[in-house]
Amino acid sequence: MVLQDQTAVIQTLANQRVVATFQDSPVTDYYNKQNPGKFAVGGSVVNAGLEGIAVRKSDTAMFNAVKNAFTKAKSDGTYSQLIQKWGLTNEAISMVDRRTLVA
Repeated sequence: MVLQDQTAVIQTLANQRVVATFQDSPVTDYYNKQNPGKFAVGGSVVNAGLEGIAVRKSDTAMFNAVKNAFTKAKSDGTYSQLIQKWGLTNEAISMVDRRTLVA
């Protein structure tokens, strides 16, 4: 079965055409929040990975703008409100840092 998007996947589950689906935990958290008691998490998170925002190494101004925006949203409560609103409390991050990925 090939479905076009995550909404179609969840709809297929809701219509009981399948008994389980597999997706990122933020998606699972979101649909569980939108449909209390309708779905159940079938297990723990597997193959968890970090995601991020890519900024050129040389673009210190952009990195600082992203970091400062996150810090402000975190300190004034906006970040927490958004995490709660969208049911992503398991995905919350505490800081922005600069890491270099070497291929």
